[in-house]
Amino acid sequence: MSLPSPAKRRCASVRPVTSNSQKCGPGASPVSQDIKAPVRCSTASPLIPTTNIATFDAPRTLKRQRSPEPPVKVQASTQGGLSPPNANFGSTSIAHLPKFAASTWVFRNCREQRIAELQEELRLVESGKHPKFLEKLREFQQKQADEMEMIDIMYEREKEEIERKFRLEHAAIQRELKEREDDLVQALLLEVDDRIRFIEAEVAVLDVAGPACPTFSMNKKCLRRRPHDTPTSTEKKKARTTAPAIIHLLPEHIIAEDVRLLVPAESIPSVVQHHKVSLDNGKLIYEGKTYQRGQALVVQTENYGAFAGMILSICEQYIQFRSTVPGDTRQVLATMDDLESGRVILRKKIV
Repeated sequence: MSLPSPAKRRCASVRPVTSNSQKCGPGASPVSQDIKAPVRCSTASPLIPTTNIATFDAPRTLKRQRSPEPPVKVQASTQGGLSPPNANFGSTSIAHLPKFAASTWVFRNCREQRIAELQEELRLVESGKHPKFLEKLREFQQKQADEMEMIDIMYEREKEEIERKFRLEHAAIQRELKEREDDLVQALLLEVDDRIRFIEAEVAVLDVAGPACPTFSMNKKCLRRRPHDTPTSTEKKKARTTAPAIIHLLPEHIIAEDVRLLVPAESIPSVVQHHKVSLDNGKLIYEGKTYQRGQALVVQTENYGAFAGMILSICEQYIQFRSTVPGDTRQVLATMDDLESGRVILRKKIV
């Protein structure tokens, strides 16, 4: 066996290695051969297998590897954990077990304990008694109580605000209603006052004290008698009484029918209507024109002719007119038949 030159050494751990090779077949003796290839140090690439190659300084023969011992059976204890073999004997302990068996027993014991703990936690969770579950439940309940309290507070505040707005709006509406009622009462009072003044003016214009069908008498002058004058005996003359004006409240066709029954005649001329006359709500409608009580107009009759006058009264039987000329006391009572037949003609202006 020859050592490599110092120039070929790359590491201090590189040494000549002697390896023992075995021949195939039973009973073969190991033969030592010199390996002159350099051996890399422990820091070499892990791709190069170095399990059977020694890295110590002195060359030596490799020993045959020891066959692994069978695994030690670990028995489960009655308390739920794992116990080493011969656990029932007092002289045997975990310290007397092999290293591999002891570590396996510890691992299995920890796993069983962890499984038991998890099963206990699962049972507590299913029954609702887990501490973390109860803690989270208390937190959620407290949060819910706080939110419900905030909701109640906001509800009360909104309710108070709505009630306050309702009171303000109700008071404003009541004030507005009172003001409108006062305005309406004042307007009605003013309208009533105007109506009263209008009625008083109409009553003042009307001759209420006079008869419904006045008679017109001739004006007679009375001379003064001289004092100390003896009256002469003269015949008393009968004063001529003037016939009162006949106002026919019946239409002419009814009067004509009565006359025909009393005095038979060959033919009675029919009354021809020339004008359209009607009454509507205390107003006279003559030829499509409306006339009210107290209105100035022109009245034309067969006896008096045309004169300026006004309407004194309007009723269903007749319409009364009076002259508005100063000093003229003429009054005319015209029935609906007089207006229709044209015996009394009304105009708004003098033609």
